[in-house]
Amino acid sequence: MDVAPQLIEVIYDAPLAPEGWRTPLRALAARLQTPLAFAGIGEPGTPHFAMEGVGASDEELQLQKSNYMTPDRNPFVMEFLRRGMAGTLPPVMVMRTEEVVPLEVFRQSEIYQALFSHHQVACGLGIAVFPEGATGAITFYRPVEQGPAPEEDVLLLRRLEPHMVRALRVTGALVAAEKRAQLACQALDSLGSAIFICDASARVRFANEAARELLASGDGLRLSRRQLQAARPEETTALRTLIREYLFVSLFRACAESLASENASRLAAMERADRNIDELLERLNGTFHRQRQRGIDEELFDVISGFEALTAPRPPRGSGPRPGRLPGVAPGGGA
Repeated sequence: MDVAPQLIEVIYDAPLAPEGWRTPLRALAARLQTPLAFAGIGEPGTPHFAMEGVGASDEELQLQKSNYMTPDRNPFVMEFLRRGMAGTLPPVMVMRTEEVVPLEVFRQSEIYQALFSHHQVACGLGIAVFPEGATGAITFYRPVEQGPAPEEDVLLLRRLEPHMVRALRVTGALVAAEKRAQLACQALDSLGSAIFICDASARVRFANEAARELLASGDGLRLSRRQLQAARPEETTALRTLIREYLFVSLFRACAESLASENASRLAAMERADRNIDELLERLNGTFHRQRQRGIDEELFDVISGFEALTAPRPPRGSGPRPGRLPGVAPGGGA
């Protein structure tokens, strides 16, 4: 049974939900004939890091998760850190664990004595992804007597490479969005005015601290099934109408501002193009005039040189030596 698509589906749909990893991870571990497997994805050291394991107890799962926080206990993590500092660590790799750290080194580590020696496994096969600010890994550990993983298992895991990268990108985007939302909520809570964020049906999506105090006081506003209502039914209808109109006006204003910004950008681009054309014409005119003047100067120099050659004084006739006789030599060769 090809179980790689099952794990791919989990990676795509639930990068932060470790409970969804157990079934496909167990199936893939059975396909690879490995009794112990771990999958972790997210930002180490934060609540956004999720890990799931197959063949390990809850204590062993927490121990494996802590390896990302205490790299000195795990030689694999230390080797990855060393390669990252040296700039030789690829962003994604499928590796046999014994090719990263020799088995004799791994057996002497603290994590092997605490976890892997109990399961009598050492040889592993996994995917490791190391983008900025996050990490991801799926590792399957094989019994030592089975030896290294065959090439067909390596090819099977290579199918998961792009999906692991995408899962980490999704995780990073979700973590960044959650951090921005937390900062925005803290900023809104610090305001003294009551602020409600509602959808078109008056369902409250967020209420800052002042708004929650207003709802608790019952002074004209209340919540019913998370919908914002007024104290009297006729006022509730007017309130919901006002919310819908406000949302429409806000969206219309955002679209108008976006269109105005686009037109302003186009106008600025056209003005820059006009300035560039003027500067180019000025340079071309200057080049043309310089070349034209150079041509005129060359022609004038030629005319002047020819005129000087024609008007230069010539020596009078008979003042030079006769043809065929050297000066100072008498006829017959005597001096």
